[in-house]
Amino acid sequence: MNTKNITIFSEITPDIYANIDESMMMRVFINLLSNAVTYGKIDGNIHFKLYSQEKMLIIEISDDGIGISSEHIDKIWTRFYQVDPSRNSNGAGLGLSMVKKIIELHNGEIFVESKLGAGTTFIVIL
Repeated sequence: MNTKNITIFSEITPDIYANIDESMMMRVFINLLSNAVTYGKIDGNIHFKLYSQEKMLIIEISDDGIGISSEHIDKIWTRFYQVDPSRNSNGAGLGLSMVKKIIELHNGEIFVESKLGAGTTFIVIL
């Protein structure tokens, strides 16, 4: 079994409530966190933040992994698109398109910030 020894840090503001579909949002969290592990570096870190700002719920999931090049950033939301299919033998390229659709169904937005070789941050605003 391969282990990456990734440390997950969480900063979760207590007592935040939102009118969401719990199972759909769990899919969002599972997908984004799984991607952070898959594309994270060995002995790396993942940061998970959940907080409110004004009347918005904000979720940030960051890794310090391989990152996504600027030429691929806009395409990652497209169904079946994979930056490099050879890097992920289990994926079909549906995860991020599903995540985006779930966030949009919740009247939210999702953004990505990434630097090749330095990591990626997904930001969800509901």
